[in-house]
Amino acid sequence: MSKMYTRDQSVWTFNSRMMLSLLLVGLMGQSLFAARADQTLLDNQVQWQADGTITATYYQAEAVGGVTGNYWPNLSHFESIGQTFRCAGPILAAVQLGIEDIGYRGLNPEGPCPQITVQLHRDGPKGPIVASHVYPARKAPRDLHLIVDQPSDPDTVWYLKIIAAEQGEEPSRLALNATWNDSYSAGSMYLNDRISHGDLHMRIHTKITQTARRPGPVTLWATPLTQRVWLEPDRTIDLLLSDDPASPVKLSSAGHEAVSMQWVATPAPDFSIQRVDVSIEPYVDDQGNRIETSACRIENLRYLQNFKRGNTNKVLYPDPLAPQAFMQIKDYPSKYERTNVGFVVTVQVPDQQPAGKYHSQVTFTINESLKVTRSIELEVYDFSLPKQTHTRTGLFTDLSNNPLDVHLSMVDDLADFRITQGMPFQWNETTLLRRNNFDEKGYAQARGQQVQQSLVQTIELLHKRGLEVTSIVAPWADSYRWYRNQEPEQAWKRMQEFWQVFYPILEEQGVLDEVYARMIDEVEGDELPRIRQLAKLYREYAPRIQLMVTAIGTPDREMLSRAVGIADIWSPSSRYFARAIDFYQERLEAGEQVWPYIHDHAFLQTDQAGPRMFFWMLQRYGAQGATYFSIRRGRTVHTWFGLEQHTDTWPGDGDLYFDPPKDSGQPLWHSLRLHLIRDGIEDREYFWLMNQMLDQLKERGGPQPQTIKLVAQANQSLQDIVWGLTSFDHAPESLRSAREHVARAVEALSRELDGN
Repeated sequence: MSKMYTRDQSVWTFNSRMMLSLLLVGLMGQSLFAARADQTLLDNQVQWQADGTITATYYQAEAVGGVTGNYWPNLSHFESIGQTFRCAGPILAAVQLGIEDIGYRGLNPEGPCPQITVQLHRDGPKGPIVASHVYPARKAPRDLHLIVDQPSDPDTVWYLKIIAAEQGEEPSRLALNATWNDSYSAGSMYLNDRISHGDLHMRIHTKITQTARRPGPVTLWATPLTQRVWLEPDRTIDLLLSDDPASPVKLSSAGHEAVSMQWVATPAPDFSIQRVDVSIEPYVDDQGNRIETSACRIENLRYLQNFKRGNTNKVLYPDPLAPQAFMQIKDYPSKYERTNVGFVVTVQVPDQQPAGKYHSQVTFTINESLKVTRSIELEVYDFSLPKQTHTRTGLFTDLSNNPLDVHLSMVDDLADFRITQGMPFQWNETTLLRRNNFDEKGYAQARGQQVQQSLVQTIELLHKRGLEVTSIVAPWADSYRWYRNQEPEQAWKRMQEFWQVFYPILEEQGVLDEVYARMIDEVEGDELPRIRQLAKLYREYAPRIQLMVTAIGTPDREMLSRAVGIADIWSPSSRYFARAIDFYQERLEAGEQVWPYIHDHAFLQTDQAGPRMFFWMLQRYGAQGATYFSIRRGRTVHTWFGLEQHTDTWPGDGDLYFDPPKDSGQPLWHSLRLHLIRDGIEDREYFWLMNQMLDQLKERGGPQPQTIKLVAQANQSLQDIVWGLTSFDHAPESLRSAREHVARAVEALSRELDGN
């Protein structure tokens, strides 16, 4: 009998809260679930023996409904609300409505909450009840859940039913979080036991037991950026066990594309990691072609404590990336005696890199002596992505008010992620004018030669990097002064002066069709006619500048139609884009543009794959761009090895960059979500290439039948992994397969174009 690691007992047992990660399950050629939930509900049990044998019972949460709610059926209006679903098993452990700690809760009561009963039926609505729980009046949690612990398989149809006790003449509003579109392919929402439109937000917890060997004091494993790596080893045990250490970690990329992977060191229970240093060897193929290590970037994965309006539940989300290839564990808080240590390693494949399979090796040096290695196999496809980026990005930035060299450095860094700097000026005009109380000195500086030159140099740099100047150029401060009747005549005159200065520069630089002017933010209803007056001035003095109308918070067609004629670019939130998709499709057909807000996909509490899959959604629905209100807004205070965030928004929202530690001399830290956004933008370039080449071949009378089949597979893969405007399959194997289908279609089209 082998010796086991002990802590007062013969078996080292981990019993703490785990990450309920989503591994989307296939059914009848189509995945079942819509989004991942990093949700804590059940305890994870792990036994780790001295010979490296791991026996783990863990839970995975398969989610229905998408990343954001846009529909809230009122339980007070129905005898019951339900949802059919399937669970591949082997054990259906629990069912839960809602996502903990964010606005998309399962139950949203207004007023006293009555008694609520949650039931689970096997074999659909008329099947037997196998589990039930009654929440007494005023005791129902906002995240309703039901422990089930029943065997399940992909063919079993389950039905969750929620019933509220009868109330008085004025019942409380008992809204359940749901999606308007039918995002879930393996079930439906029911109202009064009748099929209805949409799907409930719910998490289906599956129980899995697995045994595997991971010998040695440290296990080195890898996982895609779409998977969340928590600090606690037991919370990521499913990710560790799913990675086979005997096989190389496989990556794929086109030329002129960046590809990243998370690498994680997990110590055995009796081993203490004090320091980790990471290195990577050049990528080399059988013909001797190389990708040098200078094309690789190593960043240490850090953690962000979630704050909202000064409050926190102390959840630490992995997101900030320190620009360093080492980590000293002495900086960890004392309570974290044994943790995962993660790094993000990115390789920028050069343009026109010869196709083939390249091999490399990553080495983790632990405590300056122990070396742990893993091999890598990178397949480089036989094409390169275009230098130009075809997805427009209206990511409003709070990165101005810097010396010109710092400003241009940030423009260049964002361009590494195929993102345009949202403010093309060295200084933020609004901040500058307010600071000077809108006096002549402030206007002279805001319209002066230095600011004009910063605009020209920003344009030149963006074009050099292959990006359109999708930046905001507008007299925003005076727009608001006029709108709010604060010296409106003077504000009107100053807006005219702004365009008289900058419109000729934009015209000379050839970017009138690239920049845009953002109207007063989030205006609707009776206020829109006044915005129409503002748009008239813009069109008179800047006739070719596109006008953006942002986030009209309604799906009502009549209300939205009031902005027709103002908007060249529509920027709705994801939830209202989903509710009013027919309206926005009409605007696209009319030649206008739609850039939905990426907010809900980028919250740290929502699906980690969201920032990437958002762009697959844009591709499916034909939207041209993405809007985000800020990439660096939150105020951060460094504490230990991570960051503590103080902001009035959801954790991570408005923060794609983080301030470096004081006096460290480091540049702004990237976020992991910034990498995911770049990955999504580059995924869209695959589709752009495919469609461009297909059009070229059609002009020649092609393509060949086999190539047509590959293109059809690529287009079907898009349909298979994007089910709605907020719903998608993010399982790594599903995304990898879909992306490969598009890559093979591009390769085939390219061969035909070259006559091969």
